[in-house]
Amino acid sequence: MTSPTPTITPDSPASDRKRNINIWKKIRVFFSDDPAATITVDGTIDYDKWAYVGLIATGSTLGKEPEITRNKINAFGEEFIMNDTRLTNDVRTFTALENNDVTWQIMNPGSEKVADGAAGVIVAPEWDTEGVFLFEATNSYGDRYIEVTRNMSFAHADAGYSRGDDGAASVEITVEVPKGQDGGLYDYVTIKSDGTSGPASLSPIRITDPVTP
Repeated sequence: MTSPTPTITPDSPASDRKRNINIWKKIRVFFSDDPAATITVDGTIDYDKWAYVGLIATGSTLGKEPEITRNKINAFGEEFIMNDTRLTNDVRTFTALENNDVTWQIMNPGSEKVADGAAGVIVAPEWDTEGVFLFEATNSYGDRYIEVTRNMSFAHADAGYSRGDDGAASVEITVEVPKGQDGGLYDYVTIKSDGTSGPASLSPIRITDPVTP
């Protein structure tokens, strides 16, 4: 006897809706101090132009906490009308494991990193590290979601590296992403595991077509 074909409803586990559920498996963060830094729309990252921040701590999240002010607008003798919404910065956070050139630069802006065995000086920072940041997250399907800051952004790690006996040292890095004059924060693209790209908002300036030599 042939079993009947099950009916697939919109909320059925057999539907394509589960493809909308992201289980993140990997996060990578890159930094460039070049104001003109870009990547190609197929997700290719030029490692000569983008510095890899390094391994991210297990359990870390790529935090996102916009700094938004909302003022309620009320009319005289009337109920609530609307919100006046103003975003100043989008704040991203992540926990880095590696003590490398990139994280050292973020922790110690204005200081010169010297070779091992040589003596150096760490000066009090008078500015934050400035550059373009790229955030890449890969889900369980192998899809890559990439965001690149449209504007030069500011990073700091005020607490520095933790030093203790309870596991690997790490550093909490904060990136403040300012809003551009056009209102843009990020260029973004989704690279599906089958090689297709998702849509991007506005006209991307950080994600370009590949250049044929």
